[in-house]
Amino acid sequence: MAELVDEFHYLNSKIEDDFERAILDTPESLRAERWYGDWSVRELALHLATWDEMDAEFLEAIVAGDDDPARRWSGPEETDALNGELVAEHADKDFEAVMAYASEMRARLGQAVDGLRSVPAERFWERGSPLRGRAMHSATHRTHHLLPILEWHASRQA
Repeated sequence: MAELVDEFHYLNSKIEDDFERAILDTPESLRAERWYGDWSVRELALHLATWDEMDAEFLEAIVAGDDDPARRWSGPEETDALNGELVAEHADKDFEAVMAYASEMRARLGQAVDGLRSVPAERFWERGSPLRGRAMHSATHRTHHLLPILEWHASRQA
């Protein structure tokens, strides 16, 4: 598990700064513009923070010995509905509050991943969902959304 934890921290250190910079580099006048489907950069940052929170909860339960942690998400067919619910739960947060929440959830997820050091290797796979995938979800998720943000920035400057 130590290799998994080290890989998580390495990958996240590479992508987190780039993603946060892209969000923060969005001019204030454009932060509310809906350009990513129905979402603005605020909502996109919120989306990632809520998934970091869910991933942290899942991993914390695994570390605590729960063999069947509760999940709010069980498959791709639920993604759009769940994403809408998660963003709506935090609709009252302004941009600064979203960024503070995102920072808090990134730190919580990092701590949850650190906790995996105590999980025996035979528990690496849980109910068909590899812990590695849950632990790495944060970095891959940010990577998935970073390019569209950068492309949107470029299109706004052209």
